Amino acid sequence: MAGIRASGKSALSAWTAVAVLLLAGAAQAEPVSAAHAREALAAGAIAWDVRAPAAYAQGHLPGAVSARVDSLDLAALEALVSARGIDLSRGVVVYGLPGDEGAARLHARLESVSPGKVYWLVGGLEEWQLAGGKVSREVAVRAPVPQRLVVRDENERDLRMAAHALRRPHPFALWEVAGAR
Repeated sequence: MAGIRASGKSALSAWTAVAVLLLAGAAQAEPVSAAHAREALAAGAIAWDVRAPAAYAQGHLPGAVSARVDSLDLAALEALVSARGIDLSRGVVVYGLPGDEGAARLHARLESVSPGKVYWLVGGLEEWQLAGGKVSREVAVRAPVPQRLVVRDENERDLRMAAHALRRPHPFALWEVAGAR
């Protein structure tokens, strides 16, 4: 991918794992690059690190919340995101190890319940670093955000997205109002 200027075994192993998962059909999510993840985070998305706590302590995306996912059960997931302050109405960037199947499954599950956009940084922290992203060791603590997760079918999601587009103010709304006076 463009934007990755590193070479060596580390970069090769991350991209090899991604290619194998994609070719094997194990990846159920559309992966995003570190550059796309950076844009999402700059726009207010929350980074969610699903790696082991020891790996998180060694370094993570700045502001990332550490939350291992033991179950994709709706009630367990609802309790986890609520307690950890992962507001699903905002964008969420999920990452783990490069090509992490657990992160891919979480991404797919969140896509069915999250009102916000969900991204999967398929190359994980390794890709982030190779692309020049900063790493933090500061533990991110967020205030709890009570949430109610409801599974939607694909048609309902499309309708919801269309309704959201209608609710957004028109880009020229201020101009039209100002011109109406």
